[in-house]
Amino acid sequence: MNDSKISVRYAKAFYSLCEDQKILEAAKNDMTLFLEICQMPEIKWLLNSPVFTVTDKVNAIKAVLSNQVNAATLKLILFVIENKRDSYLP
Repeated sequence: MNDSKISVRYAKAFYSLCEDQKILEAAKNDMTLFLEICQMPEIKWLLNSPVFTVTDKVNAIKAVLSNQVNAATLKLILFVIENKRDSYLP
């Protein structure tokens, strides 16, 4: 995510949630993995292309991440996409 006010709000809320659930290290690892996945040309295209609907994006990200990341991490990423804020993703 970039340094916009929106990104900072999401990051602070996510950090607080992870701290409360004692999953900070897992969340850090999840975000590192997600950052790597976002560098893949296919994923970049998916997230940045207006051709794909929000549902398409959500289903694709679920398929890629559902068995690889913590539920809280997946929920945040999907929330960002569902609220059409995916331009704030890496």
